[in-house]
Amino acid sequence: MLRDRPTQAGQEEPAPLDASAGQDINILVMGSDNRAGDVNDEYGLTPEAGQRSDTTMIAHISADRERVEVVSIPRDSLVTIPACRMADGSWTEPQYETMFNRAFSTGADGGDLGTAAACTIGAVEELSDVYIDDFVVVDFAGFINVIDALGGVPMCIPEAISDRRAKLEIEAGEQVLDGRDALAFARARYNVPGSDGSDIDRIGRQQELVGAIAREALSKNLLTDLPKLYRFLDAATSTLTTGTELGSIPTMAGLAYSLRGIDLENIVFETMPFDWAGHSSSASLRGRRGAVGGAAQRRAHPGRAQRRRRGAHRGAVGRRDR
Repeated sequence: MLRDRPTQAGQEEPAPLDASAGQDINILVMGSDNRAGDVNDEYGLTPEAGQRSDTTMIAHISADRERVEVVSIPRDSLVTIPACRMADGSWTEPQYETMFNRAFSTGADGGDLGTAAACTIGAVEELSDVYIDDFVVVDFAGFINVIDALGGVPMCIPEAISDRRAKLEIEAGEQVLDGRDALAFARARYNVPGSDGSDIDRIGRQQELVGAIAREALSKNLLTDLPKLYRFLDAATSTLTTGTELGSIPTMAGLAYSLRGIDLENIVFETMPFDWAGHSSSASLRGRRGAVGGAAQRRAHPGRAQRRRRGAHRGAVGRRDR
C-alpha cells in the first residue's frame, strides 16, 4: 500500500512524469473471463474451463494527450491468428478464419496471462496494422475492484433489466452502480430491453459504461488530485495484469496526469468495421483487415446522452447519434 508521498517543506507534491510524453500510445485492454479465484469462481465455469477475452478494446491516446479513441473488436470476428510463442518456448500453429477470442485462450493454455496477451496482440496487429505499445488484462475481480475504488459509476438505466446469467437485477432510472452491478451490466446479453442478444449490441452498452467511468473520474478531479490519484491506482491496479510499459504506479500516474485537461467530447468510442459471415444476429463476423483505423466513423461521446441507431447494416451499431 502506498503511503502519503513526502514533499519538501512548502512545496506541493511533484507532478508525475509521462514516460511517453510527445508520443501517441496504443494500449490493448482485454477483459478475461477467468473463473479462478475467490470472486471469479462465483460466476461458474467457462465451457472450455479455460480463459477467453470476452471484451477487447484498443485505446489510442494522441501524442498531445487531447484525444482518446477506443475501438472495440467483436469477440466473434473471424480472423487470422498468427503463430505465437508460449511460455515454454514452443510456438503455436497459425489459425485461419477462427474466432478472435481464441487468440487469448490459445495463449492462456498454460495459464500465463503474458502469453495470452501476446497472442492477442499478434492477432490485433495482423488484423489492424496498428502497433500495440502495451496491454492491460482485467478479470471479473479486477473490474469490480476498479469500480469500487472509484466509488461506483453513475448510470441512467432506461428500462429495468433482469439477466439471470449475468447476475443482473437492476431497476430503471438514475443510479450509482457498484463494482458487481457494473460488471453484470457489462456482461448482460439476455432479457435486456431493446437488445437482440448479440455481442455487437452488448459492445454498445460496454462503451456507454466505460464512457460513464471516464466522466466520473473527470468529475471527481481524479486526474488532478495527486494523492487521490495515487490512492485510486494503488487500490484499483492490485488485481490487474499489465505489460512492462504500464507495469508501475508512477508510470500509470504520469500517463493519467497527462490526460488531466482532456475534454469529454474528445473521448470517442468506435466499433471495428466488419461484415456478417452468416445470416443472423448470432452469426460470426468477418473482420476487415486494416480497417480499425477507419472505425472513427462510428463514434460515441461519453459527454452526451445517446440513443442506439438501428440500421440495416449491423456494422453501424457502434455509432451514436448526436
